[in-house]
Amino acid sequence: MDSPRLAPTVIGPYRIERELDRGGMGVVYLARDTRPALDRQVVLKALPSEVASDPERLQRFERESKLLALVHHPNVCGIYDVLECDGARYLALEHIEGESLGKRLARGALRVPEALDVCLQIASGMEAAHERGVIHRDLKPANVMLTRGGVAKIVDFGLAKSAEAPISAVAGRAVFQAPATLPTDTHTQVTSVTTTGAVLGTVPYLSPEQAEGKLLDRRTDIWAFGCVLYECLTGRRAFDGGSTLATITKILAEDPDWSRVPAELPSRARELLRRCLLKDPRLRVRDMGEARNALAMAQSGEDFPVTARTRIGARGLIALALVAAVVVTGTWLLSRGRGDRRSPVHLSMAIPPGIRVPSDGLHLRIAISPDGRTLLFDGTPPGKLDSHEGRVYRRPLKGVEARPIEGSGQALAASYTRDGKWIAFAAQISERTNQMRLLKVPAEGNAAPIAVAVLDPSWTDWVLLESGDVLVNDFDWTHYIRISDRGGSASKPTPLQPAGYHGSLQLWRALPRDRGVLLNTLTYGGGAWQAGVGVLDLGSGAAKLLIRDGSNACYATSGHLLFTRHDVLLAAPFDLRRLEVTGEPFPVATGLRGPEGWVSAPFDISGDGTLVYTPGKIAGFNRRLVVVRPNGDVSEWSDERQHFASDPSVTRGGTRVAVAVENARNLLEIWTAERGRPAHRLIADPSADCLLPAWSPDGTQVAYTRTSSDGKSGIYLQALGGGPPIRIYDTKSRNTSDGVIAWNPDGSGILIRSFEAGNADILRIPLRGASDGMAPAEPVLAGPANESIARLSPDQHLIAFTSDESGQA
Repeated sequence: MDSPRLAPTVIGPYRIERELDRGGMGVVYLARDTRPALDRQVVLKALPSEVASDPERLQRFERESKLLALVHHPNVCGIYDVLECDGARYLALEHIEGESLGKRLARGALRVPEALDVCLQIASGMEAAHERGVIHRDLKPANVMLTRGGVAKIVDFGLAKSAEAPISAVAGRAVFQAPATLPTDTHTQVTSVTTTGAVLGTVPYLSPEQAEGKLLDRRTDIWAFGCVLYECLTGRRAFDGGSTLATITKILAEDPDWSRVPAELPSRARELLRRCLLKDPRLRVRDMGEARNALAMAQSGEDFPVTARTRIGARGLIALALVAAVVVTGTWLLSRGRGDRRSPVHLSMAIPPGIRVPSDGLHLRIAISPDGRTLLFDGTPPGKLDSHEGRVYRRPLKGVEARPIEGSGQALAASYTRDGKWIAFAAQISERTNQMRLLKVPAEGNAAPIAVAVLDPSWTDWVLLESGDVLVNDFDWTHYIRISDRGGSASKPTPLQPAGYHGSLQLWRALPRDRGVLLNTLTYGGGAWQAGVGVLDLGSGAAKLLIRDGSNACYATSGHLLFTRHDVLLAAPFDLRRLEVTGEPFPVATGLRGPEGWVSAPFDISGDGTLVYTPGKIAGFNRRLVVVRPNGDVSEWSDERQHFASDPSVTRGGTRVAVAVENARNLLEIWTAERGRPAHRLIADPSADCLLPAWSPDGTQVAYTRTSSDGKSGIYLQALGGGPPIRIYDTKSRNTSDGVIAWNPDGSGILIRSFEAGNADILRIPLRGASDGMAPAEPVLAGPANESIARLSPDQHLIAFTSDESGQA
């Protein structure tokens, strides 16, 4: 086989170092990106001359390039560049140091915890690929690389196809061209000799529909994933007949040897494995996100079978689903007795013209009245573009008009009291101050608000109890304060932390008769944030955890606790007297709209069982960077879609951007990109969030905030040329919101915002003369007012900043 001509030994910005491998789809080289700002090793995948001259194989190569460019994920091998040199085509790929999962399994099965971890990462990577419309079609251990740090990366999308439409594997009968015997380390590809199509893949990992030449979709990858999971656990292939024909026969007609699966495998993972390998694709796990969730739960120790149910023993429920522009309704069923089983009802309702509602789910906390007759939702009036002009709207389901509630300007988290008599919300005292107070209005919404309590700036979330008392969180979400409805001062902060728990607890929903308050919990560990559900017993004052993976719980009068896990709504039997979950959670609805990251989708339920939620899945996975010019023209920075999670920082010349990107474990990484090119990872920490990047004036360093629970939170510097990051400031607490906001124009220091206990100040970190990398912070703007954004003039003589000293920001 002739390799592409490599004279000179430099291809574009890449200098060839040595040949790594060669095969039917190309020659692979190790190369170095010679650009000073990058200076990294890459893998160049070149197309042989005989392949470049074959239109079909060339099309496959170009398809691989385009599909890989769509998928940017820590568990997928990244693509840096696509280029052509002297008539030859090349892919510049991420260089992965390690070994393939196939080579590792040749030495035997993985331990159960290791197998769960590796396959969780594979599921996360495949989920990202599927979300971007990419089907791999050749997922197998040989196409998964394990780095020295234990990260699994999916490689070789050479057989991948877009999932926008089903893939016809073969239009005629497939006659397989493959050796009669399959060697132990086979990578044997299956090809049809028909002229109308081809079955492509590796024999032991073909799905039944793939082997039969039927239409393919993402479920063929789910089958292959099940094969990989089985092999990781047992060290044996799920289907291996010794020959091609015998293996295909096993795939079509036999089950794997389930007795080989380790007995200590959690039942949730065992059930997932079986559901991935069901012959009928209609009965398999529906998507890789479900597989990822199941493995995460198995890892965390919350072990119950993954089952699908259609009803709960209780009473009938009707559900409404609210979207940004349209209110759509979906319905589920709780039946108390055989005689009370009603069919689900699905409704739709248009948002009034001109009212703009939050589309990202970040600020939308919808509510429905206890009698199920009226909806509350956030919206911005016609002609008002600023979200601070938002109002709370009340919309009777029997009516057609949504009206704003008096005094609800800049309101936060409006909801009904449990008795349904009042609508409560927090709002500004006046337009001249940022001070908030808790208000309530009659449920009919036809009277002026009544003040309930003034809220201290350091308090966050609040819950109004049936008794009229108010509970509020402190800033750290570790204590609560109780305010009596009979007036008087607030109580002293009371600890919320259960014994042995280290994390945040957010007050969320009141339970009936002041029995308790449901909590949203948040802990950090194992390299990821973990949201959960807890409860505060108002009788004993003790808090405890109920559910490890989920949030936004509320109590249904059917005797169930409803909560969301990302975009899935689940229900679990709940004993209100003992404040305990008494049975296994089961799914009720999927595809709920919610904010990005670890926060799950919001919803509400009425006393008569009417459920309201926002459809549309979790936000933030398909964002893009654009350039907005002074005249209003908008152009794409690149055609990349990513889970961009923070405001971008651009170099002084406008040629490079740095931006935080959320990975599969809900941790933030910092990626950089040149104009028109895909982004690549610059900073990633397996045990921390890395966010708020800011370029140095000369564009050679990025300052950023690292947030974790390991005692190493702070402001860090990372040079583009490599090397370990340097901590220049210790933020002392992971609950602070310290971040870089500006560099001195001459690079001599950095302005940061230090935000703690409800107060924001501007500090300066000098970068010259600091010892051991840690610099003392100098106060620049500090005092009782909040200063949160600042910029220095080019001559460094003036500073512009925002403050709420006047009562407004």
